[in-house]
Amino acid sequence: NRFKPPFTGVYNVETTLCKTDEKLVGVANIGYRPTVDGIKPNLEVHLHNINRNLYGETFSVRFLSKIRDEKKFENIEALKAQILLDAEASRDYFNLQK
Repeated sequence: NRFKPPFTGVYNVETTLCKTDEKLVGVANIGYRPTVDGIKPNLEVHLHNINRNLYGETFSVRFLSKIRDEKKFENIEALKAQILLDAEASRDYFNLQK
């Protein structure tokens, strides 16, 4: 049995790298990825302005504000276009350069 997320959607997030307490900001999707498979709940986080490999690291994630609801797109290309818009909206939220 997998967990059921308490909420779904795309959010501005602040993460904390558990090993160092470093704070990093980004955009996250929590939900079922309905365009891709729509079966298992998943949390995906894209960190802004990071140029190093953090795979395998442990983070805490704090959800700050909702960008939009999760939705099923017509195709992968439409999803990719929306991801770019979500990332831009998140950079604006954090006042980051594009």
